[in-house]
Amino acid sequence: MTKSTFCTQLTNNDRYVYGKLQACCWITRSADLTNPIEVGKYRKWMADIKSWVPECNYCRKCEALGLTSPRLQSFERTLPDEDSIVAEFQIDRLCNGACLICGPYNSTTWEKYNPSPHFEIKNINTRAKNDATKHLRQVIDNLDFKKVVSLNFLGGEPLLSDTHLIIIRELEKYKDLKDVSLNYITNGSQLPSDEIIEIWKKFKRVVLNLSIDGTGEHFNYLRWPLQWHQVERNLRYLMDANIPSLKFTCSYTITPFNIYYHDEYVKWANVFFTNLYMSTNDTNLFFAKPFAASGVMNSRSIPVKLQQTVRLKYSNFQSFDQNQGHTIDKCLSPFNEQEYKKFMEYVTQQDEKRKNNWRHVFPEISEYFK
Repeated sequence: MTKSTFCTQLTNNDRYVYGKLQACCWITRSADLTNPIEVGKYRKWMADIKSWVPECNYCRKCEALGLTSPRLQSFERTLPDEDSIVAEFQIDRLCNGACLICGPYNSTTWEKYNPSPHFEIKNINTRAKNDATKHLRQVIDNLDFKKVVSLNFLGGEPLLSDTHLIIIRELEKYKDLKDVSLNYITNGSQLPSDEIIEIWKKFKRVVLNLSIDGTGEHFNYLRWPLQWHQVERNLRYLMDANIPSLKFTCSYTITPFNIYYHDEYVKWANVFFTNLYMSTNDTNLFFAKPFAASGVMNSRSIPVKLQQTVRLKYSNFQSFDQNQGHTIDKCLSPFNEQEYKKFMEYVTQQDEKRKNNWRHVFPEISEYFK
């Protein structure tokens, strides 16, 4: 298949997500992996896209705001061949977090904490494991491993199970791992075993994309029940583990609660990663490409006065690609009263269940919320 000139996600990404095939996690159309005819039609549809279609509105909106979109980011990667495949897997819901921006769809902890009346809580992990086994079979049946140049593991929390190892061992039958990049979106709470670390050393590059929306108590609240001290301890261990190909980056989501504190997170990165990034002298890149949260935690819930404060606070804050300008204010959206009410109801309900109080965690912005 010829690489797309509009978006290489469309022609060079295979994203496997709970029994379906997608180009990426933002596109709103997918194909059922149990239906080969549907999969074939879907691949042809993606290859024929030459300009904006409704299914790609997420990227279109990002670019209209001047933000870096997944479409634009797809051209930043170097693919060795026209038909190279970047394979992405969201097929295992096993997760130890119930993050506010997530839900039961991607987390067994969320499901236990907010259970369906149709299933017993004690069977949630067993069902998730059985589902992952079924989805692994679909991957092996559909993915052309000989063309794979990158493996991307999403969750759940990918380091909680052996799903990623099964796929890596399947890939080894067809490829030399030194020609492949390995990427994880991880909450940082799980320390990989010695076996996994040794396998990582075989790859061309290993990237741990840390899914964190803040530091310290902010992380503990937004990524409940995970603990920040555990994440820092794991990061220090990995930085000392002598894995030459290992890199760290960040999957950073902007919400009404954390947008004001962006400078604090950058300050943490400047201190924590000083030695690791000494050669580039640019630790600001760690939090450089935030995404505005979707769903109930979206930026339309940020009160007008807080938006004004954020714009003023970061008007001269230089931490991003100079070609793009500052992006924190670009994550803001016009205030919507209904979205705000949904947001406040949601966090109030979650605080009651979790025995938390967001006003104690984010006191500097408490006055902006009714």
